[in-house]
Amino acid sequence: MEYDDRSDDELVGVAATREIYATFGYPPSQPLPRSRRHACAVVSGATFLSAVLVVVAARSYDATSAFSALSPQLRAAACLSAHVPAPTTRRAGSSANKPTHWSLKSAADPCSEHDVIIATTQQTQLEDALRRVSDPTSKNYRKYLSEGEVASLAIDQEHVSKISTWVQSIGAREVKRTKNGEYITARASVATWAAALGCDFYDYEFNGKSAPRCSEDYSLPHEVDAAVHAVFNVGNLAPKISKLKGITKLADSQTGSEYVTPSVLAAFYSIPSTGASTSGTFGPDILIPPTGSASARQAVFETQGEDYSPSDLATFRTYFGLPPSTATPISNVGAHDESVACEADADLCDEGNLDMQYMTTVNPYGPTTYFYVTLADVATDPFLAFAMALADLVEPIYVASISWGSSESEEVPSIMTSFDTEAIKLGLKGGTIVVSSGDDGANGLGTVCGYEPSFPASSPNVLAVGATNAYDWSGSAGAPNEIVCQADIEGGVVTSGGGFSGIYEQPYWQGAAVSSYFAQVDSTVNQPAGGFAKGGRGYPDVSLAGKDFEVVIGDVLYLVSGTSASAPSVAGMLARINAGLLADGKPSVGLVNPTLYASSGSFANDITSGDNKCTASLLECAEGFTATAGWDPASGWGSVDYLRLEALLA
Repeated sequence: MEYDDRSDDELVGVAATREIYATFGYPPSQPLPRSRRHACAVVSGATFLSAVLVVVAARSYDATSAFSALSPQLRAAACLSAHVPAPTTRRAGSSANKPTHWSLKSAADPCSEHDVIIATTQQTQLEDALRRVSDPTSKNYRKYLSEGEVASLAIDQEHVSKISTWVQSIGAREVKRTKNGEYITARASVATWAAALGCDFYDYEFNGKSAPRCSEDYSLPHEVDAAVHAVFNVGNLAPKISKLKGITKLADSQTGSEYVTPSVLAAFYSIPSTGASTSGTFGPDILIPPTGSASARQAVFETQGEDYSPSDLATFRTYFGLPPSTATPISNVGAHDESVACEADADLCDEGNLDMQYMTTVNPYGPTTYFYVTLADVATDPFLAFAMALADLVEPIYVASISWGSSESEEVPSIMTSFDTEAIKLGLKGGTIVVSSGDDGANGLGTVCGYEPSFPASSPNVLAVGATNAYDWSGSAGAPNEIVCQADIEGGVVTSGGGFSGIYEQPYWQGAAVSSYFAQVDSTVNQPAGGFAKGGRGYPDVSLAGKDFEVVIGDVLYLVSGTSASAPSVAGMLARINAGLLADGKPSVGLVNPTLYASSGSFANDITSGDNKCTASLLECAEGFTATAGWDPASGWGSVDYLRLEALLA
């Protein structure tokens, strides 16, 4: 029996029907045999096919090829999950700030599945709550909140319920939810998301990665708009991330006082150790007695395919006479602890090994997590992935170190807000995030001159750490021996990042320090060139050695430089102080910035020489800042003295 396209009520829309006929080689004037029929599921009221189901009854047709030959409009109609109502509320600017290294290609395949991340709106009073527990003048100083109290303060479960209902209503399926519903990952076809969000998806490509994204702003239904902070992986793309720049292979057993080793770090910055002779190849070195609390957890966060090697950590500990690696309870999240990767290519492990070896040098007995954020591997912003990881922690982390950064101008404001929200929530529970300030001075990622603040170092909710260099590491810390690390002075390799945020306003605890800095440099030869946000959050907050750290990678000794060395070392100091506090039944240090600034730098060795005008590639720029007495946007308050920091925070 045959049927005609003008009478069969399964086919709606003459244009759509004729296209299907043409696809399979049938003139539209001829009836289509039912034995090779292509039935079309139709949503009532649609102006053309809302779905196409290809049914092949004869072996002469290749269904996949035939379906692929349909127009994008028909393929999109075929791949809609359900009847999706049009959204009504446009999110202005939601597709702005696309990093220029991503290239716009053709329309995305409407039938490919795509995950979006829906961030639930969280409460705005979190910043006030953080101030109450972190301001040393507050009656609630260090009276931290429990996990449940923070969740109740931050999240309205009605918002979570509305989002979940909407996801189901459009035919998407929920594939992951953080434990309190802060972030819901949902999966559906690109066609479904295009209809649900009111924007067209295109493929964007970079370095072998392809990601479907909307080229214009997305929209949401009115009934769910207030519940949603943002929908990610719709307009945003991963920014360029700074990579460790200074790594040099050493000759066998080559070492010396001009390099930073665990013993040099301990002696220079007053980190207590026995100083006893050890059985290490290079000793005597730092020996730390097993003290403190087993609950004083610390972590390094990594991305961009970075591994660390457990076998290299063991070799490093043995070589420098440190407590054995088995003394450190280590957990791994993200499955990036492959020693074989480090043996094959040092660039795959330089950051990870550096972070793990020196954080656990300073605090070797604290439970340590190597936290690799896997979402970043699919073009998701790694700092969004970091925020999601924080939201989903089962056990609290008291100190987290991040040695990665991007340019503020390439970040999406809603992602920065999500990062800050989770950083604030960690602070409310007594946690601290330590971030390296960057290796290209005040000039972004170092490719051109011009102020370009580094995120997340520019966030007021983290402790930003810059780098110093020294004329003699066997000498005294601070001026005049210790200077700002800059690539064009004393073989500095990198230039310590610093400046003023163009996004974040100056926090309440920083006003006096910034005013003092400008009082010293304005109308002098050290007055910085214009073009920065003078009222923005200034960074770094503190500094530490950042040049020529001896690191074991692939069973070989390397010199590694950068603020990436400074940050995990400072983080280890804070974690070690936490261990003592928690063992004594006292609260952890939490967000330390208000306390450090209130002390006017009593914990630091002042750095008064150097600037951050050049980049790691020796691009000399007019933009940048000069070190002065007290706080400055080149060295912060100066380098950290462990004993004075402990006295201030304990």
